[in-house]
Amino acid sequence: MRRPTLLLALLSLLLASRALALDVLFVGNSFTYNPTGYNAGQVTDLTGNGMGGIPGLIRKFSEESGRADVNVFIVAVGGQSLEAHYRDRRQLFGRSWDYVVLQEHSTRPLSTHPSGNIPAFRTAVQNLRDYLRSYNPEVRLFLYETWARPDLTPTPYATLHAMQSELRAAYSAAARDFGLDEWAPVGDAFMRALDVGVAHDSKNVPPGGFTLWGGDHWHANNSGSYLSALVLFNKLFGHDPRTLPTGTGSAAAQLGLPASRAAALQQVAYNATQPGITAQPASTIVFPGDTARFTVEAAGEPAVAWFHNGSLISGADASTLVVPQADNTRTGRYQARLTFSDGGVVHSDVATLTLATGTATREWLIDFGDVQFATENPAPDGRHWHNHTSAAAGSPAPILRADGQLHPTATIAVEASFTSINGNGVNEDAPGLPASARRDSLYRIGSGTNPRSTVRLAGLDPQGRYTLTAFASRLNVGSRFTRFSLEDYAPVHIQAANNTSQTATFADARPDADNTLLLVVEPRNAAGQAQEYAYLNYLTVTEQLPAASGYDVWVSEHALSAADSPALADPDGDGLPNLLEYALATDPLHPSASPPISLVSSLSDSTSLSLSFFRARADLVYQVEASTDLHTWTLVATNPGAAGTQVTVAAPAPVSENPRRFLRLRVTLAN
Repeated sequence: MRRPTLLLALLSLLLASRALALDVLFVGNSFTYNPTGYNAGQVTDLTGNGMGGIPGLIRKFSEESGRADVNVFIVAVGGQSLEAHYRDRRQLFGRSWDYVVLQEHSTRPLSTHPSGNIPAFRTAVQNLRDYLRSYNPEVRLFLYETWARPDLTPTPYATLHAMQSELRAAYSAAARDFGLDEWAPVGDAFMRALDVGVAHDSKNVPPGGFTLWGGDHWHANNSGSYLSALVLFNKLFGHDPRTLPTGTGSAAAQLGLPASRAAALQQVAYNATQPGITAQPASTIVFPGDTARFTVEAAGEPAVAWFHNGSLISGADASTLVVPQADNTRTGRYQARLTFSDGGVVHSDVATLTLATGTATREWLIDFGDVQFATENPAPDGRHWHNHTSAAAGSPAPILRADGQLHPTATIAVEASFTSINGNGVNEDAPGLPASARRDSLYRIGSGTNPRSTVRLAGLDPQGRYTLTAFASRLNVGSRFTRFSLEDYAPVHIQAANNTSQTATFADARPDADNTLLLVVEPRNAAGQAQEYAYLNYLTVTEQLPAASGYDVWVSEHALSAADSPALADPDGDGLPNLLEYALATDPLHPSASPPISLVSSLSDSTSLSLSFFRARADLVYQVEASTDLHTWTLVATNPGAAGTQVTVAAPAPVSENPRRFLRLRVTLAN
């Protein structure tokens, strides 16, 4: 009578074991399947392409951590977005899953990049959430936050941190707004590895260092993929990545990573996944004398303390740090320390404050009036006009800039309605201004208790400075005074009657606390008396944003004082001025242990002489020159090799032709 009981117990144990198995699906592109073939035999590729990559690492980590069986699946196609996966491939994964990891295309969740499309990203996340939960309402959904790309710096992003800030904001907001379980801060871990000096930007790898990006400065190399999988494994299963093995037979060893590097990346992954911080402070560039702000956001109510260049800032205990009247004494590194009620302490990413040494200028050209007279795009001069063709109050609309791109954040809206549209303005071109922009207008009748119309520009950069120029014209009429007002500026009055050239300009305007500017249009004369009509034909806006050179940002990142910041200064006294330290990616505050520039002889011909150095930057001019007398120098090469690579340049002739042979490296700032 005991055998059936034993069989029943064995059957129950088998069922319990099977129930512990987890089915984990990864949906993404090359950021998910890289390294392509890793552990592919343990991954089920639903597209039939035999990919391994990150899912293969997760499978290996599961084995290394002694977890119950984890079954991993992948649907990943190079260059694809989540929108494309939902549209074209959802039938491949239309079943019940325990865990699903979603990875978006690397530029889609961005506001600054031309191919960014945050609304499409958010719609795809929402659609996939609904689709996957229709099969299993309890499925755990994760967003795989990708990393900033060195190939997109210094344009369109000045720094990797600037790009990562946009990615972090988009991924964290989508996870929160659509009720996903969490977002895995893989890209944040990449930035943390750079901030703490564990790894380096792929364009700036010092001798003996390593990077997380491959040779395309875009995809992850094996070190980057290992860090990505560590972060994901922690977020999926709550497992401390520091406990994974690094020796023979481990995932790290199979990827060719030294044990010391693997351990350092495990520590970075652990720190990047600690609970608390939901939004990191972002590096910023401001005009001298302006106000800078750094904000950290965290779950719970931790105590906050801010540090500047490693020193505690007295009284700085709010989530937002305000740095007024920025000057050279306030540049450098800022970091928040958060102390939670359980005693846990987490440090934010390091953000830098850099003073602008130049400006980045963008122009908006806004034509108000009838569709019949809308300005064609591009206009004859090649610029684009934003055509606003409604006099009624309406919802904010994205602004088309003069370069033909939609502004990443700014919007325009008529807030207080105009009466209607008039097509009887100036019907002639002006310098840079087509007749179509000047001919028609929005107009306001001067009746009622408060006859005023308003146009609001929103989503402006808080660090930006804006110059607005408005034009009003109505031909073949009597007096038509129009008053324009902007914030705290004195009103400007235009006699719109038969006007062909008079404009109202407000220079150097700063956005208000809500990052908006409100233009008021009223039918009033300079004495404040109500008039019959007011007009608005066009509005031009010049947006000036603070900009700095790569060298300026580097100075801030190293927290060099005003005395130590000039290009020819040598703070560490090692004989290398700052400009060379910047050019060769060496540390200006620690003397170089070995010369970063070396003379080498050919292995086959000892009479040949070459100069070897690390070309770290793309914004400098590197010139190798040769001489036989240290007086007359001949140019041998300009910008040899690629930025971010070790370069060797040979002398133009063997030493045997002249026993005295000299080579030197000249570095200058590019124009």
